[in-house]
Formats: sequence, C-alpha cells, structure tokens
Amino acid sequence: MSPFELSQAVENLKVFFTNFSDLDGRYDPEFYRSREKLIKNFFYPLDKISNSFFIKDGDHDKLPVDAISDELEGKRYLRSQDLKNNEIISANPVYVSSEYFKKMSRCHIYAGDLLFSIMASVGATAIVPNGFPSCMANRAVGILRPKKYLRFLPEYVQVLFNSNVGMALINIQKRGGIQQRINLADIGQLRMPVPDENIQKKIIDIYSNALNLKKEKEVASQSLLDSIDTYLLNELGIIFPRQDNSLDERMFFSSVKDVSGGRFDSDFHRVFYKDLTLELLKKTKVEKIKDISLAVFQGVGKDEVSFSEFKLLKVKNIKQNNEIDFSEIEYIKHVPHRKILCFNDIISPFIGEAIKQYKFSSFVERQGKYTVDNNTGVIRINTSLCNPIYVCDILNSVLVKFQIDRYLGGGGVPFLGASRVKEILIPIVPIEKQNEIAAHIQSIREQAAELQREAVQILEDAKVQIERMILGDSEV
Repeated sequence: MSPFELSQAVENLKVFFTNFSDLDGRYDPEFYRSREKLIKNFFYPLDKISNSFFIKDGDHDKLPVDAISDELEGKRYLRSQDLKNNEIISANPVYVSSEYFKKMSRCHIYAGDLLFSIMASVGATAIVPNGFPSCMANRAVGILRPKKYLRFLPEYVQVLFNSNVGMALINIQKRGGIQQRINLADIGQLRMPVPDENIQKKIIDIYSNALNLKKEKEVASQSLLDSIDTYLLNELGIIFPRQDNSLDERMFFSSVKDVSGGRFDSDFHRVFYKDLTLELLKKTKVEKIKDISLAVFQGVGKDEVSFSEFKLLKVKNIKQNNEIDFSEIEYIKHVPHRKILCFNDIISPFIGEAIKQYKFSSFVERQGKYTVDNNTGVIRINTSLCNPIYVCDILNSVLVKFQIDRYLGGGGVPFLGASRVKEILIPIVPIEKQNEIAAHIQSIREQAAELQREAVQILEDAKVQIERMILGDSEV
C-alpha cells in the first residue's frame, strides 16, 4: 500500500491533505479543514494581517492599586469592555497615574490604532479617533498599528471583524481553553480578503451608513421608552417634585418622633422623598404593595440539577422594559407549590447590584413549572383589586425608582427584600383606567421593540451585502 492510499475502512470525507509549507504553526486538522472550507469561496486574494499592521497588546502586569488615578490627574487605561459598538466608550473608565503611564510606554495607544478585544468579548473593535487623550491598554486589548505600506484600510479590517465572514475567520483562528481568546500570533496569521482600495471604501461606506441608521432607530426607540414616565405622570395628574442638591436643600430638621423606631440615616428623611410621598397622597389613592398583593416572597435556595420539571429563572433572565429572557434556563430539584410562578406574577432582583437597574417583569404563561432563585423576588398581585401589568408599569416608573433608592440607603450589598417591597406605594386608579394605561404603555413598548428589531436588521442586511461582495456574488 503506497503512503497515500487509505484503508477502505476510512471515511474519505473526513480525510484531507495539506502541504507542510502551508502550515501556520498549528497542527490541529480541524483548523485547516474549517479554514479551507471557508476561504475557498472568497472572490479576492488573501493577505495576512501582519503584512499591513504592527501587532502588540497591552499591559501584562496586574494593575497595582497605588497606580490607579482619576480623570484629572491620570491617563486612560483601556480594557476589553471599553470597546463597544465600534467605539471606545466612557462607562466606568479606569485611569492610571502619569508615572505608571510613562513606565509602560510599550502599551501606549495612538490615534489611528485599531483596537481589538483578544479576551472575553473576542471581536470587539474601535479605531482611536484623532484628538483622543493619551491612553494605554491592558493585555485583553490587541493593538493593530498601520504600517507605512498596507493593503488593508484599518476601517475595512474593522468592518470585517464585525462581519459574519470575519467572525467565522476569527472563530477558526482563536484557540479554545477555559477562556476563549485569540493570541497575538493568531491575529497576525489571520488571512483576510483584499479587494482594491475603492471596493474597500465602498464596503466601509455600506457598513458606516448602516451603523448610522441603526443608531437613529435605537435613539427613536429609547425616546419612546423615555416618554413612558411623562405619560404616566400626566395620566395620574402627578407633578414630580423638584430636586435641589444645593447645601441649603440638603440641610433639614426632623423631630425625634419622626425617626424613632425607624431609619436614622439622613438620606432616608430627605425633603424630596417626603415631597414625593405627599404628592402621591394628594393626587391619587395610594396603596402599599402588601395591601394589593396575595404574596410577596423571595425565591428558592441553590440545589440546581442538570434537568428537572422545575425551571429556574435568575436575575440574569430579567431584562429591561418588562421582558424576561427564557433562552438560558436552569433547573432545580424541588419547589414548594406556593413558590411556583403564576401567570402575571411580577419578578425582580431583591438582592445585589442588579436592584439598581430597576427591573420588574411580569411572568407570561409558559409551558412547565417555573420559579426564581433566592436573589430574586416575586410579587403576586390580587387581580380582583389591580391589573398586574399596570402595577408592573408603576414599579418600573420613576415613582418607584426613587422609593427603591430611599430604601437602599448607603453602602453595603444592596438589599430590597420582601419586607421593603411590601411598603412600596402604588397609586391606584379605577380598574378601567389601569387597563387603559397598561394597554397604552404596552403599545409604546411594542413600537420601541419594533424599532430595535429594525435597527438590528439594518446592520444584518449590510453584513449580508458585504459578505456577497467579498464572495463575488454581488455587483460592486
């Protein structure tokens, strides 16, 4: 039998040959099988990223506590979570001292650099804009710095990294293990299709226009959601008290009888909270949650199993805008009957930082038996007294957000708990009005959700068009 003959017992479709000169420092056959299956369809020639970019990453050292600074005195320290929606975002930024920044010159970032997440959220990108303040990165951020002569426009590479084709190439190239990541060497070995510059620019324009339209849809969607509080306050005839953080307004007196047996922290007794309560009592009939509910309780303990008839919802399943994500369901051994969710039960985080996201969602009818974990609470509304959807809308409104802030108080782990939830004040209007308000807010949420779906579809359509151009299935 010659060296290239296979036994008849071997499935030919599972065997392939490649030249030793074509190996890119890897010997796992699945890598080459997947890559060749994909790139054989490309219309344009391929080139390695390393031929057009210098490739490096950020600081490998653990950031010392004494190196952390602030915006005024320090320099920005970028992490993978700072790359989002093709931009460098400013949520929860980290800064390092000027001394530490100077010491880590290898990790400095400059305008025009293409940043690329190589850990955790693999694939997130941003191009550093002109005028961006001096900054550096940690090891989770790859830095692609354009060479003098390059075949790829950086913006084109960014589009590819966000396209279905680019992600397929990245997924083939990245190495597995406990934490999904792509190594610097892998980035350099990525072979991407190289159309001429005019076509690259056209692809950039298609993607940029789609991103702009997507953002417009998202802004319109958020504007609709933001209008819910205004609508609700108008319908209830409630004028939201003015907030004044001046020193004079932060100073007040309270009698001992007003605080005895209760809270002694000054924030709980702020004038604003008292004004809000008085406005509620003056304009509407008000009931506490405990007076309009059949039960308020926390979920069950942690005895999860791989499969059971009892399905477990956690804080991660509760989304904004009265939505529940049923895509990632866990299971639990046993649930007391009283803690099995009923149709229109309201669920929300009761313990932890997630409380500050103010998420209450009504449980829609689903096949099977559901419950929640013990970080999550359940409010079971008495439907003979109130429309549960109306109550859920109130709970998600500004009228309750400030009540929650009042109960949470200062530091420590945020804790709401059943006892505090029972004390939340809910404005009560006739049931017909509750139904009308609930229906109108649901309509607003549906319009906002449709705009969000359109935003996603606009970008997906652009990705499909770009993919066809790269594969030569579309006129350019």
